[in-house]
Amino acid sequence: MAEASVTSITTAHGPPARLFYLDKLRVLLISLIVLMHLAITYGAPGSWYVQEVNFDTIGVGLKIVYTTYNATVQAFALGFFFLLSGYFTAASLERKGTRRFIRDRVMRLGIPFIVYTAIINPIIIYLLYARQERFFPFLVSPFTNVNFSAGPMWFVAALLLFTMVYLFWYAAKGPSAGNNGTESLPMPRISRLFMLAFTTGLIAFAIRLVLPVGWSMPILNFQLAYFTQYIVMFALGTMAWRLKWFERASEYRPGVWFGLAALMLLIQPFPFILGTGGGLDSILGGMSWQSMSYALWESFVCLSMVIGLSALFSRRFNGAGGWFGALPPNAYAVYVIHPAVMIALTSAFTGLALPPLVKFAVMAPVVLAA
Repeated sequence: MAEASVTSITTAHGPPARLFYLDKLRVLLISLIVLMHLAITYGAPGSWYVQEVNFDTIGVGLKIVYTTYNATVQAFALGFFFLLSGYFTAASLERKGTRRFIRDRVMRLGIPFIVYTAIINPIIIYLLYARQERFFPFLVSPFTNVNFSAGPMWFVAALLLFTMVYLFWYAAKGPSAGNNGTESLPMPRISRLFMLAFTTGLIAFAIRLVLPVGWSMPILNFQLAYFTQYIVMFALGTMAWRLKWFERASEYRPGVWFGLAALMLLIQPFPFILGTGGGLDSILGGMSWQSMSYALWESFVCLSMVIGLSALFSRRFNGAGGWFGALPPNAYAVYVIHPAVMIALTSAFTGLALPPLVKFAVMAPVVLAA
């Protein structure tokens, strides 16, 4: 998400190869995230500026639908973005050199983060406060009118942090850190991928014993309960550049991985817990089987969806041109401005008397088009 579009990837045997399918994946992912935030507006669990419908007031069936959608998107979409960001971070550093790369990161990530945190987010909060809308306490302090907050730009702050760590590692490793993306090794075996997913889930569960889902760091809004996956995916992204994994994603069979994803959706813990009157607290953290099952479920959903989508898009959607070509360069801008656009549109239709899920379905194409 940090690059304007998929850039040319230099190969050792001729002209640069363009991975157009990664552009299209980014558009899909940002659309899913926008809809996740829209779902929270109309009753889904999670943190967002405005909640027109409260999660506690909706029926069990709608709770299961909303929780399943948001938990599934949360499980893989942001991790996928960090994977892609790691890939393009390694590629960009190799291509531009350290000095130019740092200047580019400051301009593309640092300045938008500061502008959003110091200007855009306070304006949004002020307007919501003035209209007496519903908002979450991490955005507004009871002692002062407005607190500065990164809002959804926490992703950019985290990416800057991960990039700095990678820069230090790159400087320490020297020339062997890059390899110009020309090294080619076999794609990871399924057994290793499963072990990685299992380990990632267990570490996430251990962190949630202390810092449950929903706890966020002041100002930066880092939810550390999810950061194990983000760190792992960013690191894998830098490896994917060196080992040319995205160039060979079609070696995997998408049907197998989507089958695993479908299995994970069938065995998800939410229908059982919510259907028996249980709340979400047992899932979000603490020493409980629900918390462990959610952390492991999340990790395997991420594994299956990332590989399945990469394999499918590399096989079917790797062409250039068409109407779709105008969308990918705007993906990063969409992420930055979508809170303001969404809040303006949903506020304009507050008086529309429809059931929450119907209203979500009506507003979804409007918000995405805008």
